[in-house]
Amino acid sequence: MHGGSGAVHCHLAVISARAQGGSAPRPAGVPRDIWGADEGFSLSERAGLRRVRAGFEENIMIAIIFEVIPAEGRREEYLDIAAAMRPMVEEVEGFLSVERFQSLTTPGKLLSISYFEDEAAVARWRCLHAHRGAQSRGRAGVFSDYTLKVCHVIRDYGMFERAQAPQDSLAEHG
Repeated sequence: MHGGSGAVHCHLAVISARAQGGSAPRPAGVPRDIWGADEGFSLSERAGLRRVRAGFEENIMIAIIFEVIPAEGRREEYLDIAAAMRPMVEEVEGFLSVERFQSLTTPGKLLSISYFEDEAAVARWRCLHAHRGAQSRGRAGVFSDYTLKVCHVIRDYGMFERAQAPQDSLAEHG
């Protein structure tokens, strides 16, 4: 995790507090009403996730942002591999969704955003034999370049699903 020393520290504090039978300190930036609330808040139904408090403690939704530039003449091969992987990832326990996009600013760059319930689900996908094979094919020549970002989703809200919206946004826009 790049630049994530605070997040790592927070995670270690949670583990340490639990090992001692206590509760973890509230991480910086996490509102008191979310961290301490017994009922928590429901995340959007489309993500099918647990309440926010549990998420901050251990079940944070993960977004995988995969940016790839296929090698010259191998774009369709990459898309075929991705299409073959889709039914497999959909069977992974904890998989939520995946979307693919084409960059408007970088010619040839494709983007895949996948969502998983937690890090255990990401590990199940990452270690799936067929996925490992697809990774090897990509690194062996299908990809000219790629970057992979694994991110914790802090909030998940939209125009109409507002339960996760920050208080200032709710005050301004409802």
